[in-house]
Amino acid sequence: MKMKRNIRHLSLSLLFSTCILLSAPISRADLAFHVDINTASLVGNPSGPFSLDFQLSQGNGLSNTVTLSHFTFTGGGATGAPTLTSAVTGDLGSSVVLHDTGSAINEFYQGFTGSTTAIGFDVSTTLNASGGIPDAFTVAILDSSTFNIQTTSPGSGTVSATDYLVSAPIDVTTVVASAATYTSDVSGSTTPGVTATVTAVPEPSAYGFTIGLGALALLLARRAKARNA
Repeated sequence: MKMKRNIRHLSLSLLFSTCILLSAPISRADLAFHVDINTASLVGNPSGPFSLDFQLSQGNGLSNTVTLSHFTFTGGGATGAPTLTSAVTGDLGSSVVLHDTGSAINEFYQGFTGSTTAIGFDVSTTLNASGGIPDAFTVAILDSSTFNIQTTSPGSGTVSATDYLVSAPIDVTTVVASAATYTSDVSGSTTPGVTATVTAVPEPSAYGFTIGLGALALLLARRAKARNA
């Protein structure tokens, strides 16, 4: 009886230790976040067809790489071949990688079907920074003339407007908190109602901690059931 009790105590100790190890901080060379864009208002819009546009603009820090993956299209999908500028590879059917290798602007854009009501994707970016002007990753939508649709981003509607939906400076470890989102619902816009949201993707340690807690709860439930029996 004493031996069984000791074994149960040992099992609990091992499980608690596992939870602690799984929840310990894991060193990461990048930071991930998820972007959702509501494009329902673009369906049937005469300014289409539209394209999804990504840019990695060079600052004066170290070189960075932005990787986009897990693309989802609600009600539609990607269409046509992508246009790549500078050190950019990939397509919306798989993944897109933008490298800051000295070019001022590294750009990617590819069309999506007119029936698309929402687009989602994951973003992973390195965090090389020198403390000067940071690299900047932006997300925008282009109309049929490859002009950015107007948004509420700074300078919108002017000749030098960037008109992006998401802007993320790569200069701090809290890039998700620093990411700004905008909408296309501005005065004079022919494409109102497009919105973007940014959410953090949990680090691997968060998943490990959740798994560990689940295993612990299962073990405790089984022990309680055995005592009642």
